[in-house]
Amino acid sequence: KRVGRESWQPKTGKDRRVPVSPRLRGYLEQHRQGRRAADGPWLFQSPGGCRWDPDNLGRHLRRVMEKNEMRWNFLEMRHTFGSQLAQKGVSLVKIAALMGNSPDVARRHYINLSPEEMAVDVEF
Repeated sequence: KRVGRESWQPKTGKDRRVPVSPRLRGYLEQHRQGRRAADGPWLFQSPGGCRWDPDNLGRHLRRVMEKNEMRWNFLEMRHTFGSQLAQKGVSLVKIAALMGNSPDVARRHYINLSPEEMAVDVEF
């Protein structure tokens, strides 16, 4: 990947598109429109105007969360996303695809969150 003078390799080595809800898309579009062209190419840039390094982003998130007396980190937010999808009845294959996991990883983490949904499947 290359944007401007910066380049990087995605963790999996593959490009991925992740759908977002229309509500979130509205917030992101509003944020994008509020930025100035001089701010650079990144939707969310680091304080130095570059793309976020994962370590720096994690440290920044921790400071913001502590300041607002919130105790969540990226892993907990990610797990909440997967859990809410499972509780909503989304298939484990779709959860895996949305999260960039293998179906086996999604199964191990989220299959127990919707036992009521599985009970319907055993009724003949």
